[in-house]
Amino acid sequence: MGYRVNEQLFAAGHSLVANLWVNIPGTGPDERIIVIGAHYDTEAETPGADDNASGVAAVLEAARILVARRDLLGGPIRVALFGAEEWGLRGSTVLAGGEFDVHCVVNLDTVGAKDAAEVFIIGGAAFLEDLL
Repeated sequence: MGYRVNEQLFAAGHSLVANLWVNIPGTGPDERIIVIGAHYDTEAETPGADDNASGVAAVLEAARILVARRDLLGGPIRVALFGAEEWGLRGSTVLAGGEFDVHCVVNLDTVGAKDAAEVFIIGGAAFLEDLL
């Protein structure tokens, strides 16, 4: 897609883990960032395809579509893959500590699971009204 992948390294237990993200600039004046993300780690006893390769695949597809339709973006989108989420949401917490104005977070987790998929949109009703 031609965008630079940013890497944010952090310690989680005795491991060095990374968050990865790409910023897709919008064409409008809004500077508040919408984060679309998923974690890429899994638990040993969990099917990794469900938790959470399915979320990663959905985020990558969303990025592809957003780049193709960038002319419709009023503000920037940060497409992020979080590490160490299964260890207490460490990756997203580290990324959230950065210096940027977040308008909303869309976190895709286990979207390919047969039992249930949940999409959490953090930003409240005002964000949803802006989209509609």
